[in-house]
Amino acid sequence: MFAKKLKNSMKNKKEIIVTGGSGFLGTSLINSLQNNFKIISVDRKKSNLKKENLFFYKGKLKNFLSKHNLNNVKAIIHLATSESRALMFQKKPILANKNIDDMIYLLEKVKKSKKKIILIFASSRDVEKKYKRSIKDLYSFSKEYSENLIKIYSIDAKFIFYIVRIPDLYDYEISKNPKKKALYKIYTRLSKSQDLSITNPKHDFEYISRTLVSKKITDLLSKKNHKNTILSLNGEKINILKLVKKIMNKYNIKSRIQLIKKVNKLNYKFKSYKLEKKLFFFNNLKNIT
Repeated sequence: MFAKKLKNSMKNKKEIIVTGGSGFLGTSLINSLQNNFKIISVDRKKSNLKKENLFFYKGKLKNFLSKHNLNNVKAIIHLATSESRALMFQKKPILANKNIDDMIYLLEKVKKSKKKIILIFASSRDVEKKYKRSIKDLYSFSKEYSENLIKIYSIDAKFIFYIVRIPDLYDYEISKNPKKKALYKIYTRLSKSQDLSITNPKHDFEYISRTLVSKKITDLLSKKNHKNTILSLNGEKINILKLVKKIMNKYNIKSRIQLIKKVNKLNYKFKSYKLEKKLFFFNNLKNIT
C-alpha cells in the first residue's frame, strides 16, 4: 500500500530517506529539506509534520528496507537510534547492539543496490573523547562502531558517506526540547521552584542548535561534488552550574542548588607495565639446539 502510493506520486523526483524522521532532529531536518525531493520518513513513532512531498512509513527500519528498492534514492540520512544515551544503560545494554544491527542491514542494502547513494550518518562528538579511567557509554560505543562499519563498507560499495559528529542538541525554545534530556529536566524542576541536586559541578555540556545542524545537513545534499567526509560540529560549551544560574536569572527562579558527592560504584585499578629489557623467553631460545 505504501509503495503503491509512493510510486503513483512525484514519479520523476529523487528520494531522500530520513530514518528517525519523527525525532527531535528529524522533524527539524525534514522542515528544512527542499521541495524538489520525495522525502520518506521512516520511524516507529507518529509525526504531525505535513508537507506535500513527505511520505511516512511507520515501522521498523529493517521492515521498510526489505520492501523498498533504492533505485530512485539520492540520499539516506540515518538519524535513528534504538534508544537515547540516557535510556540505553537504564533499560537493556543489548539495545546498543540493535543500533549496530540496523546499520549493517542498511549498509548491506546499499551495497547490493550498486547505486551511488549519499549516506549521511548522525554520529556523536563523544566518540572523540578519550576514556582512560571511565567507561565509554554504550550509546557512544554503538556510534563509533557504526562509523567503522561505514568506512569498511565504503571500500567495496559505490556510496559516498558523510559522518556528522554532533554534540547535544537543543531548541531555542526550552519547552520544545526533549523531555528526557538534561536541559528540559533542569528547566522543569527549576520552574516548579524545586531544589536541584548536582553530583558533578565540574560537568560541562556542549550544545548546538538543531536548526543549525539541519541546515548543515541540507547544505551537504546541495553540494555538486561529494567526497567521503567526517564532520565534527562544535557546539557551545557551558558548565552545569552556569547553565542552572542562567536559567534561574532569565526566568526569575529561586531554587536551592545542592551539591552531592557522587559514589563511584565501579572500582578498578589502571596500571601500565614496561617490559624488561631482558626477555627470558628469547634468551632461552639461544640455548636450544
